[in-house]
Amino acid sequence: MTPINITQALCLTLVHSLWQGLLAAVAAGIIILCTRRSKAAVRYNLLTAVLVLFLLGTALTFFREAAGSNGPGGAVGAWVEGKVSGLEETGVLSGIQPQVHAGVERSTGILGQVGDFLTLHASTVVLVWMLCLLGQLVQLMGGFYQLGRLRRRRVFDPGALWQERLQLLAVRLGIRKTVALIQSAYVAVPVTFGFLKPSILVPLGMLTNLPADQVETILLHELAHIRRNDYLANLLLHITEALFFFNPGLRWVASLIREEREACCDDMVLDTADRNSYFDALVAFGENTFAQQRFALPLGKGKTDLLWRIRRMLNQENKKLHIMEKAILSLGLTAILAIGLISMRAAEQQADKRQTAHQPAWQGTDTVPTASNASGNRAKEQFPSISTRVEDNGSTKQYKIDATDAEGNTFQLTKVNGTVTELVINGRSIPESDFDQYLYIFDEIENRNHATAGEQGGEDGVTAAERELARAQERLDVANKDQTDAQQRLEEQQERQQELQEQEQEKQQEKLEQEQEKKQDAAQQEAEKKQEAAEQEAERKQEAADQQAERQQEAAEKQQEAVEKQQEAYEKQKEAYDRQEVSRNAADRLINQLIGDMIDLGLVGSREDVHSFTLDSNGLTLNGARQSGDAYQTLRRKYIRNASEHYNYSHNSNGTTVDVRQ
Repeated sequence: MTPINITQALCLTLVHSLWQGLLAAVAAGIIILCTRRSKAAVRYNLLTAVLVLFLLGTALTFFREAAGSNGPGGAVGAWVEGKVSGLEETGVLSGIQPQVHAGVERSTGILGQVGDFLTLHASTVVLVWMLCLLGQLVQLMGGFYQLGRLRRRRVFDPGALWQERLQLLAVRLGIRKTVALIQSAYVAVPVTFGFLKPSILVPLGMLTNLPADQVETILLHELAHIRRNDYLANLLLHITEALFFFNPGLRWVASLIREEREACCDDMVLDTADRNSYFDALVAFGENTFAQQRFALPLGKGKTDLLWRIRRMLNQENKKLHIMEKAILSLGLTAILAIGLISMRAAEQQADKRQTAHQPAWQGTDTVPTASNASGNRAKEQFPSISTRVEDNGSTKQYKIDATDAEGNTFQLTKVNGTVTELVINGRSIPESDFDQYLYIFDEIENRNHATAGEQGGEDGVTAAERELARAQERLDVANKDQTDAQQRLEEQQERQQELQEQEQEKQQEKLEQEQEKKQDAAQQEAEKKQEAAEQEAERKQEAADQQAERQQEAAEKQQEAVEKQQEAYEKQKEAYDRQEVSRNAADRLINQLIGDMIDLGLVGSREDVHSFTLDSNGLTLNGARQSGDAYQTLRRKYIRNASEHYNYSHNSNGTTVDVRQ
């Protein structure tokens, strides 16, 4: 198989996927219409089965086209050429090969022209598809990159309490995986993503602003997605949409699957939690309109989606098809039937051409007579010997014709009531399914039979009694025909009565449906009133929550101002302390230097000998004794620059005191 054949097979598969997707959409529409009262899980499984059948159909189409595109005519051309080659090898088509090849030429109708165009431009079609597919895959990878950023940027720990409650809810749903709960500043509603390590992102502040029972219902909805492995199913669904981005039928089926997936999770929540709390939570989040990540599993796609889900749970009625959807599906079904009829007609025409070209050419005594032009003179020469027998028992008229051609081949033809029932050639019985291939032989034998009857002038023909019997049989046939016509008229009358009864039943059914619709409308209006009251109550609660949040925000701002003032005072104290510390360090260095000079001048032997001293402009007192002389003058010149400077040092068991003034 060459790359060119694969390209042609892929091109034809993409084209075939359009009507296959339309057929899948029609099947999905029938499912939606027939399962209005069924569970969401049943509808989801049926729609998923339709999608899987579509994928299997496209895969089989590709392998079929790839296996049948080894020749220039594709799969059909290869099959026909194989049959022709086999017949040529057996010698059956010897002498009429041009007619055979002329009969297998491709149809020049609209479908044939479209097929020729796609075959010639298969590379261009596949190239455009691959470029668009590349764009879809880039968009898909970009979405996953954004999900990764959501998990890493501006996320906050919800606390051990909520993490433990989440694990308890997961155990209640039968989830054995560890589920991470993360608060994010970038999401407006809860979202779930991840398969091996699932995570639930909730808006920052949701855990504190909503009542605990409503938060639990929301977490149960997200855990239901994890329990059903919806993240992996959603990924496969996006890959399928990327492959068949051009197929509107498939994309519509995918949207139905997503809606039923959310309905399945809603039903799981209602089975394990309080329905009123869940409704209040959905209404609260329904007030947020936002652009959501395509590849995560959000709580909802907006206010309209959430309110529709609430209405479905209240009324216990699934999604209906809109008028536009019904009209489009009807047009699609009509298009499929039209294409099918056109294809069948084209196939019949092609079969007729092949049958015309495949007129059997019998040879010798192997029950294969030579082809004839079926002309009158030719018939006389080919069948010189013909005999006829007639058997009539009143209800069945049977003709048996024996003929022999110029080459000695024998033919036995049996007709019952004008219909050929048996043909034997050279002792070999021909199957009834192959009679169409020997019509020209029937015509030649009957023409020769009539000609022989005219030439013999009644000597070898049918006797007068037989002719009278034939006329009686004709009259009987006319009577039978009249009886048949009367029977047909009776059946037609019965059919008309049946139609009238059906019309009456349809009217009664329509009346019953109208009454049912009125009741449903009344129930719908009542539900809408309740829903409106619930929405008003939710709005009131939301306003109260907003006011409380504003008050909390104001208190937080005041507290922040107090903290800032405390921080400012602390910084001032720290600055003063730093200055004191610098001054104390400088004083310690001067005292240590002064003690070192006293040791150098011989006033004391070591630092341990110094217990106290005072040095100022009035003198030097060391360990309680006043000092004079050159040592004092030396220290005064070095350390005392004005009368206000003095150095005090005292060391005892209570500690060390240092006082330096400059």
